[in-house]
Amino acid sequence: MHKAQLLVRCGVVSEVKQLGADGGFAQYGLTVEAPFSLLRYRRTSRVFQDLTVPDIIKQILAEHQANNAQFARVQTLDIQVGPASPRSYCLQYRESDYDFIVRLMHEEGYGWRFAHSEKDKLPQVQLILFDDPFGLPAASMERLRFHRSDATEEEDGLSAWESSRQIVSGNVALASFDYQPVTSNMTGDESQINQGQSGKALQSTLQDYAPQTLYYASDAEQFGHYAQLRQQAHDLQAKQFSGGGAVRGLLPGEWFRLDNHPNHDGDSSEQREFVVTKQRFIAHNNLPQGLKRLLQTATGKEQTEPAPYQTTFTAQRRGIPLTPAYAYTRHAKPTSLGSQTATVVGPAGEEVHTDQFGRIKVQFHWQRPEEHPGIGAAMDDKSSCWIRVVMPSAGAAWGHQFIPRIGQEVLVDFLEGDIDRPVVVGVLYNGSHA
Repeated sequence: MHKAQLLVRCGVVSEVKQLGADGGFAQYGLTVEAPFSLLRYRRTSRVFQDLTVPDIIKQILAEHQANNAQFARVQTLDIQVGPASPRSYCLQYRESDYDFIVRLMHEEGYGWRFAHSEKDKLPQVQLILFDDPFGLPAASMERLRFHRSDATEEEDGLSAWESSRQIVSGNVALASFDYQPVTSNMTGDESQINQGQSGKALQSTLQDYAPQTLYYASDAEQFGHYAQLRQQAHDLQAKQFSGGGAVRGLLPGEWFRLDNHPNHDGDSSEQREFVVTKQRFIAHNNLPQGLKRLLQTATGKEQTEPAPYQTTFTAQRRGIPLTPAYAYTRHAKPTSLGSQTATVVGPAGEEVHTDQFGRIKVQFHWQRPEEHPGIGAAMDDKSSCWIRVVMPSAGAAWGHQFIPRIGQEVLVDFLEGDIDRPVVVGVLYNGSHA
């Protein structure tokens, strides 16, 4: 390996285990994570209105930073994404802050990485959101040689490198109904991966057609963008690279240039640039022999002589959109557990609050004021978006119409179980309305 250099890797010790002891000497295992990962331990339900995904993420992180000095010292946020459309209604329902934020990033096609640094001798981790694969930084070792792993080597390098390909859906089609213009919107996108003539022919009928819930996007451009993101997530799986070796200067979200690999000798320098998308590393202290014997006695395990540092990672060619998959993954939006009740709300002093579609606004019983500091939990017309109401019949200038009154309890269901698509299906008597 080349001359040693100091590399900063920061995190929070979230778990400690005693692995063994002999009465005087003990071995411990530490779990070190980014401070952001601790947001798994705050779970809640709340409503966000007319905010973009970056705005929602900023708000949640700012809440933790304002009320948790330790978290504020070690975790910061940097958002490097283009303009985003606001969501009129976005529900975090029985989700941890971590799972909710990760879900939103998947839905919007954002990648993210962590940058490690020291500020005033304190460790700091920055969560960076990005959507431009060419905007990622170069690794501290921008050029990596492919060669054997040997103690006589003068610089770090890769000793393992391979690629894999797989068939993916050749095109995506989305559909969504919008009840205001009363039309079914359709959009789609095609794979941009070159799989050769045979691969392209095979993919031609492999379509991912996914009907979405109502008014899935605010306009045709945004709808097409979501189709593109879905196809990019497929394309990301079509070809991947993996490598390993004694390389200390790599982090996920950074790129390097590969030299001296026979499979890439004919490639241009741009084609030999790769972004690390996932990484695992193992580091060992170079302990004196006396400490090694104590460690063996404490753990009952024979101490081998492993390499001081080894890493394995996956990678993509630089410039390929790093769009994460969300449909049918553990990051997909949670579905409703069933119907629930809410209270009809509106401006103070009014009995009925509705619009030209007979829609109303409600406040769910679980909406807490402390999590809705500006709007959302004051039992007024800012507690929700407009919500449609089911009627016995509805037609052009004919039908039934009964608008639930402010203060009444209503039964709310969710279209296709989508927590962001509530609909009022009935009114209930209760202790104040009987």
